[in-house]
Amino acid sequence: MIVGLGASNPGVTLANVTRPSASYFQPGDRYQIKVSGPPNSPVSVTVKLPSGDMSSTTYGSTDAAGNFSMVGDISVEHIGHWIETWHVAGQDVAPVLAFDVLKAASASSGSSLPTEAQPATGFDLSGFVSQNKWLLIGGAAVVAFFMFGRGK
Repeated sequence: MIVGLGASNPGVTLANVTRPSASYFQPGDRYQIKVSGPPNSPVSVTVKLPSGDMSSTTYGSTDAAGNFSMVGDISVEHIGHWIETWHVAGQDVAPVLAFDVLKAASASSGSSLPTEAQPATGFDLSGFVSQNKWLLIGGAAVVAFFMFGRGK
């Protein structure tokens, strides 16, 4: 789902190349970043790291058509929530990317992570709700108990 590229339509996209329909990354996944903007211009990113620290890095330049692309691998050091603002020629390129890198589910734990496609910047609670419905029902019962009394 790489769209909005080209010098006439500046933008940035992030894709999970390993698991294209996943709404998150995990160690072992391969990612691809595509950035577009003015031709032959420097490309950099400002990142809010999972630790809360900020970091800026210049990665190269757009080509003669105004495009820049890079791929990389996610490792355990990347686990956490990331916020990235990409820049071309010193100007912010939309959208700001917000994504999560989660620990891989182990086969022995029996846990499963959601794999349905969701926007990288969105929050999807459907997996939490379906996996924790009894917890939610119990919580609702406790709230009702305290709201309406003890059966007086």
